[in-house]
Amino acid sequence: MVEEFSAGYFLLRVYVEPHPGDRAVLNRADHADLRSTLYSTDVGECPTDLPLLVKVDEAHIPVLPGEGVPTGTLALPDEVIEATRIEAPPSLRGILLAKAEQTVRLFDLFDPSIPTWTPS
Repeated sequence: MVEEFSAGYFLLRVYVEPHPGDRAVLNRADHADLRSTLYSTDVGECPTDLPLLVKVDEAHIPVLPGEGVPTGTLALPDEVIEATRIEAPPSLRGILLAKAEQTVRLFDLFDPSIPTWTPS
């Protein structure tokens, strides 16, 4: 499901599907596994109050744990899907998962109250 991509990101292969909520969510167990596996072994720990941060196309998206989401699936709000190049969800996609150090750096610039963020 996850492999090394670059100095700042892992590659995560998941199904991306729409959902009616206002936040991006992963299956609760998947979210916990990713946090503990990746962020606790990465150089520098990620503060536990930060959500996972994924990059889909040009948008960085904070991801929280969610109920009712199938394992291996990233559920995105409709307006977030519309802001990406995802044309026929659900679809299997490779997305980028920010490593701990990258997550901390980006959240210093990021307003987590908005569902997506594209740096200028």
